[in-house]
Amino acid sequence: MTKYYLNDEEKRNYLDYEAIRPSIINWEDLKNSDDFAVKSYKDSVYRGELKDSKRDGKGIITYNSTRVYEGEWQTDKRHGIGYERFSNGNVYEGEYFQGKVQGEGRYEWTSGEFYEGQWSNGQKDGYGLWEGLENDNYVGQWKKNKP
Repeated sequence: MTKYYLNDEEKRNYLDYEAIRPSIINWEDLKNSDDFAVKSYKDSVYRGELKDSKRDGKGIITYNSTRVYEGEWQTDKRHGIGYERFSNGNVYEGEYFQGKVQGEGRYEWTSGEFYEGQWSNGQKDGYGLWEGLENDNYVGQWKKNKP
């Protein structure tokens, strides 16, 4: 297991964090985990559990673009329950499977429009509710992002 030892400035930068969704990530517990490490990438920083140098367990990745993911990982892929805020401000919270949105989840656009329901392979697929901005909505079955 590789640990990343941080100087005081890096500790301020990397360990001073407040979870967006504390129900998904308990930051204090996470940074005290035996598997906790910090891993830097070209465009992002990962803070969380590593196993065999891979993101595995709970963790947070913050991108230079302001995109953030807090949640569960398995062998370097988002896997389990997670929260993701994209650079454009849109948000997804729900289940992931091998790096893709899958299972139950809610996607909300910055406009206020949202879809809540079932996902498969990154697409709306199964039973769900979409609510638009003009009192328009759809409740029912979806297949590959289409009602």
